[in-house]
Amino acid sequence: LKIVAGDSGQKLVSKLLLTKDAPVADAVYGFTGNTSGQLEGKKVIADAGAKVPPGGDQFALKGLPGAVAVDTGDVCVNIDPSYFSSKNLAEPATLDDLVKPEYKDLMVTPDPAQGDTGLAFLYATIAAKGNDGWQGYWKQLLANGLKVDPSWSEAWEKDFTAGGGNGKYPIVVSYASSPAATVSKDGASAGAKSLDATCFAQTEYVGVLEKAKNPAGAKKVVEWLTSEQVQKAIPDSMYMYPVREGVALPDAWAKFAPRPDETKVFSLEPKQIAKNREAWLSDLESILGQ
Repeated sequence: LKIVAGDSGQKLVSKLLLTKDAPVADAVYGFTGNTSGQLEGKKVIADAGAKVPPGGDQFALKGLPGAVAVDTGDVCVNIDPSYFSSKNLAEPATLDDLVKPEYKDLMVTPDPAQGDTGLAFLYATIAAKGNDGWQGYWKQLLANGLKVDPSWSEAWEKDFTAGGGNGKYPIVVSYASSPAATVSKDGASAGAKSLDATCFAQTEYVGVLEKAKNPAGAKKVVEWLTSEQVQKAIPDSMYMYPVREGVALPDAWAKFAPRPDETKVFSLEPKQIAKNREAWLSDLESILGQ
């Protein structure tokens, strides 16, 4: 198996579209449900008939039947519980809480225009507030002191109070799995907590490329990635959740970073994202620039 390292997010999708007539590989892994709308009907991902693992049907993409879910890692707001305890301040729980005066100057997010994490949070606000309401919500966030960082690593590692640095922000946009990285050595506590009512679905997929030179081999790779062997390794190696039903999470994950209830997680239709992504980012740029 030869692995060709590539881009992620929007860059990956753009490369797939540009090279669809002469693909650089036989299979592709790493595109998400949030970028898949741009691949629908473009003859990029083949419907190769790969077996879907038990539990994988809930992640099926109607407009891209050849895509097979491998892992999921919902983007969620995280908090530092010790900060709120020390200030005798109630923990926020919902998106609406984040714009309340008591949480002024306490939140940081990665820039939605610079990466998938911040972009997923933007999508969460659009799903929650609607196409006519999210702009007003972002204005409220900014008026309440929201800090926008260039990247997730800067937001988590430098600005978040529980991220390992000397941050000043106890609220950060990260992942449902992030608390698992903050578990104490004795396994008794975690420095971060994910807010389930703020999560947006972020599932990664694999698929056979339409003009693959070795489609049979590519199909085997697709099915291998959803095998029990690989699925068991996903949490510790990738900080994502396996999609295969019956695969147990590590103890620390089960206790401090359980997978959110997917039926309650915010989501948007891939076609809706593909159609509106650029306009949403343009509107957000105008709001951030005010």
